Amino acid sequence: MMVLFDFSNTARSGLWYPVNDVIMGGVSAGNLRIERGIARFSGTVSHRNNGGFASVRSKLISVDLSEYDGITITACGDLKTYKVNLRIDDSFDGIVYQARVQPDSGQWNDYRLPFSSFIPTFRGKFVAHADPLHTSSIATIGLMISDKQFGVFCLEIRTIKAF
Repeated sequence: MMVLFDFSNTARSGLWYPVNDVIMGGVSAGNLRIERGIARFSGTVSHRNNGGFASVRSKLISVDLSEYDGITITACGDLKTYKVNLRIDDSFDGIVYQARVQPDSGQWNDYRLPFSSFIPTFRGKFVAHADPLHTSSIATIGLMISDKQFGVFCLEIRTIKAF
């Protein structure tokens, strides 16, 4: 396994920033805070002003994961479904490869997401003719909640690793 983010280690926590639906006029709010070795992706998703998503994205990491089969996220959730986002370039907007995860509430588990489960999307829509996920050039990793899951959300994460 390769540790990508270890939130118990400040040097391995990475820098994260929010990308919420406010960029399109929505009012959803989400961010990632690191406290006592746990990253909390939390906030509120709202449908107001045609909104409906909250996300966070790592700063540029540029990592070659071609020797690995997927991503493992050690998480505890709220029974909502989240997306793990992978980008293969450093553009703000473009193709995002997404895999879904629904962590248990109140219980920590490792969730394995094979690279084959990541589908290409653009602004939430499947892109049929996109290039395959090139795991040799992962630029950023992100977390997202969408799909009309309105209200308060909280996903806690200890680590994100490649397996």
